[in-house]
Amino acid sequence: METLTVIAAFAQVLFHSEEHLLRIMAGSAIKATYDPSHCHLFNDSTGRPHEVLQRLGVKNIACVHLTDTDGPLRDNGTSKHLPVGDGHSIIAESLRVLREGGFDGWIIMDGWEVPD
Repeated sequence: METLTVIAAFAQVLFHSEEHLLRIMAGSAIKATYDPSHCHLFNDSTGRPHEVLQRLGVKNIACVHLTDTDGPLRDNGTSKHLPVGDGHSIIAESLRVLREGGFDGWIIMDGWEVPD
């Protein structure tokens, strides 16, 4: 009988904080979707979402939603998703951390901002 492995990836928007996400992932096979615009918020809107990625660990990332952000929340409480380079996050550092951590999964990019 063939064994099938399923990886469940969850976006950080489902969690209240980085600590909450780490508690859910601890000791489980659950992996996260790395979204710099969400991790930017987890890191006090510093423009350094790669620091959250380092704490989560690249091995715990199933896929990447590569977006930038300018910081503020939308009216519905989520972060803005801007094309890479249109915000103030240091995206090159996220890519460096992913590469050095051996990430070999999917990267999905937003090419534009859709107005509300």
